[in-house]
Amino acid sequence: MKIRMGFTRFIAVSLVIAASVALFGCTSEEPERESVTVELDWYPNANHSGFFVAQDQGYFDEENLDVDVRPPADPALVAQIVASNERDFGVFYQTDTLLARN
Repeated sequence: MKIRMGFTRFIAVSLVIAASVALFGCTSEEPERESVTVELDWYPNANHSGFFVAQDQGYFDEENLDVDVRPPADPALVAQIVASNERDFGVFYQTDTLLARN
């Protein structure tokens, strides 16, 4: 009898927790769209296809993102452009990261 009451209590608590978690994920508000800019390391090519596939398939829209992918005016300056907050993200060579540390 004690085991059955303990099990019943365990099930009840588990259901309350599961319902709380499920309801916690329900919101009535649509999250704000966020705009971000990405500076590429070179003119668009196969290395950047992930950005364009995500735009085409609506993956950015699903996450409420407006992503502006831009080719660089000067590929050598992408790290500096991101560091100066002119762009939110940048694609650049690994050596540029090491050089930027100095």
